[in-house]
Amino acid sequence: MTSALPPAHWVPALPPDVRVRKMRGRLLVARRDESVQLEDVSAAIFARIDGTSSAEQIGQALCAQYEVDPPTAVADTVEFLGQLVELGILDRGW
Repeated sequence: MTSALPPAHWVPALPPDVRVRKMRGRLLVARRDESVQLEDVSAAIFARIDGTSSAEQIGQALCAQYEVDPPTAVADTVEFLGQLVELGILDRGW
């Protein structure tokens, strides 16, 4: 669990030095010396980081696709985005 979760209204944006590669059906995301492999839900969340959608909007967009209720989708999205901040993939912007 992350030490400081972002608020649901936070609008994440990809820093210009983030590198993304698709390998064997997974996304490999790297920045500086950190990297992470994303699959399924985490890849879907990452793909929606556009610098205009809030964490809440990203979570709500996943509800129908993954048949999950909005509060759960938003909470999971916020937690995942917080993990990306801890890894240094995203900058803390709240």
